[in-house]
Amino acid sequence: MNQPQSDMYLLANKVANKVGIQPFPDLLEDHYQRHFLQAELPKIRTSTQFSFIIFGAFSIYDWLTFPHLWESLWPLRLAFLLVAAAVYFVSFSLLSAPWIHRMIFVTSLFCNAVVVEVGQVVAQSGGYSYQNGTAAVILGTCVFFQLPPRLLVVAVVMMIGNYLLVIGAGPLPTDVIATHLTLFVTIGGIGVYAAFRLETDRRQQYIHNLVLQGERERLTSAQAKLEQLSITDTLTGLNNRLYFDKQIKLDWQSCRRHQQWLSVILLDVDHFKSINDGFGHPVGDAALQHVADLMKQMAQRSTDYAVRYGGEEFLLVLPGIEPDELQAHADKLRQRIELTSLPDQPSLRFTASLGCASIKPTAKPAVERLIKEADTALYQAKNSGRNKVCQVIL
Repeated sequence: MNQPQSDMYLLANKVANKVGIQPFPDLLEDHYQRHFLQAELPKIRTSTQFSFIIFGAFSIYDWLTFPHLWESLWPLRLAFLLVAAAVYFVSFSLLSAPWIHRMIFVTSLFCNAVVVEVGQVVAQSGGYSYQNGTAAVILGTCVFFQLPPRLLVVAVVMMIGNYLLVIGAGPLPTDVIATHLTLFVTIGGIGVYAAFRLETDRRQQYIHNLVLQGERERLTSAQAKLEQLSITDTLTGLNNRLYFDKQIKLDWQSCRRHQQWLSVILLDVDHFKSINDGFGHPVGDAALQHVADLMKQMAQRSTDYAVRYGGEEFLLVLPGIEPDELQAHADKLRQRIELTSLPDQPSLRFTASLGCASIKPTAKPAVERLIKEADTALYQAKNSGRNKVCQVIL
């Protein structure tokens, strides 16, 4: 889990019990808006395109209903469609939630202005059926376009205000205007209330999902750490026997598949009990850590790995290493141990004996035999005077 994600999950937990329509802290709000955009963009795009088609189709209705006014009405509708289409393409190409909200806001106001103007033209000719177009614009803006609630309130108020300024001063009877206003306020009020509830529910669901996601990732991370701890030796940081028992089977199959040698070096620190008895267990632990560091340095390829095999015994697994190379690797490691000393105990020098074994894997796994032969070679090295390397090729 990276730091920004971790910070975001912490913020989500802090605001989990007080989610409303208020903006989240900046990091969370930015992520929420991107999440909103990804989830709602296809719906908004489809709704916008559909509204353009409906608006354009009304020009046919204009022609059928008021043929004598059609030449005055179609330029208004065409002007809206051209401007709105330009705003639409610019806004959606930017793919930014604030830009798309502004596009919807401006386009809705522009659409309402055109609808009101069309209604005014029709009203002057005695037609009173077109002035309810503002209700359709308010309804569409509330239902289909997912505007933030505060911006939606401004849009609804401005649409009703536009109607009052244009139609209210026109030829419509007062009772008709009152009926229209009642309709607009009712639709707008219900739409705004629904938008507030929807936005609150959406934000609560977003925070709920984010908190759950954070918990899942924390559990996954904890499980990964526990798994890593289960296969790691706590003193040296090397892999342990559990890791070796699993990985060596995979190495066997890989070397068999590629017809390569599977080679191991089994190492035992000479006279380790004397180090513990003479210098104390902390120094003995430091000696084991020193050997572990040297073995890590010898595991240079991604397929190589070192294992604390038990007590003062270590195992270096080298898939694909030829027997001749293995002998050189082991002798190099032996010399490094012999020639170096512990930083806190410069007077302490110790050696190690190493047993090497190599095998060409076959269809029948023989890992136990490989380790047994490496152990036999190790004891040969110890019995021949220690600080030596002995090798077995199977």
